[in-house]
Amino acid sequence: MLQRNSTAFAVFRGSLQLPLLMRRQRNQRLLQVCLLVSLCAIVVSLLVTSLGSRVVYLALRAGWGPAEHWYDFSQPSLFVFYVYSAFVVDLGPRQHAIRLISISSPVELFARNHLDVLCVVRRRGHNTNMQVASILRPPPRHTTESGKLAWFDVADYVYSCPIPPSPHNQHAPLELSVVYKTSQATEVSEATTFMPVEVPTRGHQAVAVCVQATYGHLSRERVVEWLEMQRLLGVSLIGVYLTPRTHRDTRRTLSRYAEATSPPLIELRTIGYLDGGRGNGHLLMVNLAAINDCFYRHSYTHRYIAVIDFDEVIMPRKHRYLSDMMAELEATTPLANYMFLNTYFFLEAKPDDNVSAQFTIARFRQRVSSSAWMIAHKSVVVARYCASMHYHQCDSFNNFSSSLPLPFTPASAAAAVQLGVSRLNVVNDSDAVSHHYRSCYGTAHTAGKCDQLLASTYRDDTVLRYRAQLVDSVRRILDSTAVFNATLRERN
Repeated sequence: MLQRNSTAFAVFRGSLQLPLLMRRQRNQRLLQVCLLVSLCAIVVSLLVTSLGSRVVYLALRAGWGPAEHWYDFSQPSLFVFYVYSAFVVDLGPRQHAIRLISISSPVELFARNHLDVLCVVRRRGHNTNMQVASILRPPPRHTTESGKLAWFDVADYVYSCPIPPSPHNQHAPLELSVVYKTSQATEVSEATTFMPVEVPTRGHQAVAVCVQATYGHLSRERVVEWLEMQRLLGVSLIGVYLTPRTHRDTRRTLSRYAEATSPPLIELRTIGYLDGGRGNGHLLMVNLAAINDCFYRHSYTHRYIAVIDFDEVIMPRKHRYLSDMMAELEATTPLANYMFLNTYFFLEAKPDDNVSAQFTIARFRQRVSSSAWMIAHKSVVVARYCASMHYHQCDSFNNFSSSLPLPFTPASAAAAVQLGVSRLNVVNDSDAVSHHYRSCYGTAHTAGKCDQLLASTYRDDTVLRYRAQLVDSVRRILDSTAVFNATLRERN
């Protein structure tokens, strides 16, 4: 009996020790893993220390695809520098510059590391008489908050490269490279990559529209209605940029619309992301680069350029055409930037049941009161005065716009000083507002706030002066068997 009890106790004690033994073995394995990870971190740290950040940059870059449509002037151990396009601009009699639409490391990094970044300009195909100038004197303003490319800080910039006037008062075909110089070096780095410099087309048209690069899916009906609404407002050109994130149906809609309409209204271009993929961390910066590219392409063909989205319409209240409204505003108060208050037409509000559900602008006429300035406002700018565009207003101005008067309302002048700009003005909402067609519950408003806003809506009939023409033109285009029915067949 005693022996049996001793055996049972031994088994019981062993059963208690088994979990303890398993935990001890698990902790030993965990310790081994931690030691291995620590060792790897030490090895990586030693490599970076001995070989510089070039190792990190190249290791990350090896996992990216090519940055389509961008020129890469990055110096892996020092900074990131991409340029999408470059344009010759006139800044006055015999004063010219090249503007670079760029995403780069923040300019503060260049100052901190005692680096100067320079442009090298030459006649296309020639290696002689190259002109070199700093593009950091003065440093440009970044037009967005800094973002990330992998773990590198980057931001949108429009750099300016000064160039002497052409001896024959003509801009010969030029190409450009970006190089750098350290404070200790006596010479600049070698220019190995050159990109073309474009000379903007000249013209005498009134209003163009630039929209941020397109991503995701846009309803075919809403896209066509929005485009036709711009045409009825007198817009003669809309710059639209496709991205890797643009849905294939939206690509088809835009390309078929461009082919089917006459005179042509939209100008389609493509812009890629810097990582060759989905643009994580810098998507909105690429969209803004598209806006600035569009802006410079049409700064000399159009007097006024509006920057809006596909769910917004700047709607005149006293004029039929945007050009007439802008001419009167400029004659009354000559400024560089005219800002229009945001006015929501929420899609949860009661629509006009007499209009087909395929329409949005023609169907929704219930609005809320205009938002305060700086809440989703949009702008029309006098193109020649602006040096770089943000989504909502001109972000920096050409020097010769300093002769313009300050805004005439004290409130906007004070706010302009806070923004660091001084040539803009908020247009009275009795003259025009920005109609914004979207869901309330998709905004930053809480559900309770949306319920409150929707209960306060009232009818705005401004669109009625365009509605009959808008409905007819949209239906005609959507019924085109050669264009949009083909899209449906391909989808099925």
